[in-house]
Amino acid sequence: MSEHQTDESSRENARPPSHARTTGGTVVLIFLAALMLYVVTLPPILVLAEKYRPEDQLPSPVVVWYGKPGLWLYNESPVSGVMLEYVYWWEGLVNGRP
Repeated sequence: MSEHQTDESSRENARPPSHARTTGGTVVLIFLAALMLYVVTLPPILVLAEKYRPEDQLPSPVVVWYGKPGLWLYNESPVSGVMLEYVYWWEGLVNGRP
């Protein structure tokens, strides 16, 4: 009888506590949230890149380089002003300027 109880208690002690078991689920949820954010934000960026490719535009100075080769926005772009404000804000944040 005591051996049976010892087996039961050792089995219970071998299992991780319940909060340790949920961290795997939390990691999966964070990964899925990041993946959804990537999926939601990437298509508009690619549409802009496709719409405002340099070869489709008249020659003009480049306003914004959007992080990856080929993602260019030009002065003629209706979003270039918004993008410039965002880029200036982001550069200030990264470089420590107000």
